Amino acid sequence: MIKKRDLQIELKEAKQCLADITWMARRYADGRKTYATSMYNDVANWCLKHGVNINPGAEGIVWARDGHGRGCDGLSDKEAIEGTQEGLGIHKGNKHPHALNFKMNILEKS
Repeated sequence: MIKKRDLQIELKEAKQCLADITWMARRYADGRKTYATSMYNDVANWCLKHGVNINPGAEGIVWARDGHGRGCDGLSDKEAIEGTQEGLGIHKGNKHPHALNFKMNILEKS
């Protein structure tokens, strides 16, 4: 029988695996002119809603932007801007540590 504690450990490990690879997936998808950007953004949105920590990297954005523009990636103009709350995914109530630390660093520099 699977115990609740075992499932919690597996969930925590799965979330860490997603956190470890999302930054690479975003870098791959960002700027491409394929389905990869919207597919990545769907996964990123799911991750943020479920407490997965997505590292915005030096670019300061958790979303992938499609090379064809906003109509293809499903982002708002604000979400496509680095360093903004929208670009960090905070505007949807997702407050993950990397995004908050990045935002604080930007504020300290200005």
